Amino acid sequence: MHSLVYNCVGFVIVFLPLLLFRLFAKESQPEFFGLRPKGFNVKPYFILLLIMLPIIIMVSFEKSFADYYPTYHNHAISPASVVNWPAFFPAIIYEFFYGADFLNVELLFRGFMVIGLSKILGKEAVMPMVVTYCFLHFGKPVGEAISAMVGGYILGVIALETRSIWGGVIVHVGIAWMMELVAYLQDA
Repeated sequence: MHSLVYNCVGFVIVFLPLLLFRLFAKESQPEFFGLRPKGFNVKPYFILLLIMLPIIIMVSFEKSFADYYPTYHNHAISPASVVNWPAFFPAIIYEFFYGADFLNVELLFRGFMVIGLSKILGKEAVMPMVVTYCFLHFGKPVGEAISAMVGGYILGVIALETRSIWGGVIVHVGIAWMMELVAYLQDA
């Protein structure tokens, strides 16, 4: 239950402050840190997800992956604590909010730290974001923590070039849900 609430609280501690910052900032950005892109194309991001799927499947056989995923087993409410609901229902609710929280991650790291700060730092806004972003992955499997540096950099460059965070949201949620699904299938 704690993680479910934590994923919802992200909207209060990330989205609302950034919204207020945008409303009161002297220079307004029409795209609100990448949320309103022009001419957004989803196809390349789904291709990236297809490329990632075999890698995720291979990694899923490692012990560190199996110990961490699916996160629902480690962090969510148990089906027994929910009266008269099917056993899968709490997992679906958890996974929805788990995925939705990545909107906040992308908004903060790629939206604010890259798109927003690029007006001041230019392309140099990407590396400080990558360093900060890596802290989120401490305590996760080593391969995931290391790949966060590469993935964070790639998503930062894409956000900088497209002025949109939606590609990062698609990739981030897609990878997270693929890791969850592969872990669920390994448990079955």
